[in-house]
Amino acid sequence: MRHGGRERECDIVGGMRLLFLSNFNVLCVVCACLGDMDAIQDYLLKLTGARSVPRVFIKDRCIGGGSETRDLHQKNKLVPMLKGAGAL
Repeated sequence: MRHGGRERECDIVGGMRLLFLSNFNVLCVVCACLGDMDAIQDYLLKLTGARSVPRVFIKDRCIGGGSETRDLHQKNKLVPMLKGAGAL
């Protein structure tokens, strides 16, 4: 993916990190710091069916990416999911 695409991903990832860290006590893993992003995204594709980042997990379940997570939060569905998983 070209720099422009990565730049856009960073905006989305940053938004998810801000959403979670400002509202919840969570762990955020920044994959870009882990190494080969192509390999990480290929693994995410096998694991979740989508290669895009961020991929948001509650316990062992992927709830989607940035847009899906933001939508769940706006519809007041994210907190109950976190509570149900014992994360809150």
